[in-house]
Amino acid sequence: MSPDKKISVLMITGVYLPEINGAVFQCSQLINNLRKFINYSILTGTSNDLTYGSDHTDDVLVTRVFMPKKQKLKFIFGAAWFYIQLIRELRKVDLVHVHGFSNRNAIVIIISLIFNRKVILKMTSFGHDDPMTIKSCSLIKWKIFSYCHAYIGLSPAFLRSFKKTELLEYKYSFIPNGVDLNRYFQVTQNEKNVLRVKYGYSAQDKIIIFVGHFSTEKRPMYLYRAWVKLCELNICIKLIFIGHTRNNFEVDESIVKSIRKDAFQRGLLPLVNFVEETLYVDEYMKIADTFILPSIREGLPNVLLEAMACALPCIVSELPGVTDWLIDDGVNGVLFRSDDPDVLAAKIGFLFSEHGLRQKMGSAARHLIESNFASELTAQKMLDLYIKTMN
Repeated sequence: MSPDKKISVLMITGVYLPEINGAVFQCSQLINNLRKFINYSILTGTSNDLTYGSDHTDDVLVTRVFMPKKQKLKFIFGAAWFYIQLIRELRKVDLVHVHGFSNRNAIVIIISLIFNRKVILKMTSFGHDDPMTIKSCSLIKWKIFSYCHAYIGLSPAFLRSFKKTELLEYKYSFIPNGVDLNRYFQVTQNEKNVLRVKYGYSAQDKIIIFVGHFSTEKRPMYLYRAWVKLCELNICIKLIFIGHTRNNFEVDESIVKSIRKDAFQRGLLPLVNFVEETLYVDEYMKIADTFILPSIREGLPNVLLEAMACALPCIVSELPGVTDWLIDDGVNGVLFRSDDPDVLAAKIGFLFSEHGLRQKMGSAARHLIESNFASELTAQKMLDLYIKTMN
């Protein structure tokens, strides 16, 4: 389905290119898939005083407002300027697509409604901005939340939460994150070995990979402790951490320092690679043997979908309605539910002892992503929702 004329959509995001994270890539990917049908513009915040202002990124107007969370006065002034920019943009658009419900975005919704613009809210993290969590948190926030014209949920958990409220179910759409299958794919063993040389690894290395912020909810320390257990059993596996370690409001820098210090004291630091920020997450996934997601809270983890698209066997914490509907335990991945590092260590050790099982899991994971999460499929669902909301 395509609209009779282009719809103008203002996308509200946390950050945007050149700053990078999974959400940014999702937005950029969606825009590229729908640019024939949608006139996008983006309003976003930034904590980088070198990137604020307006410019065109990939032919899309992006307005970045400097809002450093750790500098209270500058943040307040930045927030005021953000809403001024919002009012300016609202005069030129038909619809506002908000990523995530937050204090800032609650005001975005109010202003958008005052200007009689349609609002679509994408809920991004179950346990943070799903309907029941918002309703139990604040009556005022719930009222604002309930005024949106449409809601996007990423996984079955969001629908369950949605049904427990008085919100009208026709306003809800299930649109999972999409994966660029031309970027995230399985490589041959020869291709993997070439990439390993590029990044300083050998064909014989055993490698596990973690992608995410160094925060208590992502649990990199839990993974590290499980990995140490394996090292103590003389199971030599190299560990790659990809994610911000500093200068980010979601990062607990003490976690990074503790891991570095402990690894140094144990003589294990050469086996750990910290990758602060990279545009080549896909290449790191292609050199790895196993992907680990030990989080205790997620919406729909992009990195899990991407790892599965690369045919990586994934060991994933069991989050009801979030990860358990993606991972069929023992078939296309491994689920675990424990705070004990020994449990995770045993899962990792077993998977490395079963090469044939890893291959079967990886192939099954790739098939699931191809069938249900190709970016073109999810983009079409988003386009259909835009049209439905405008009619």
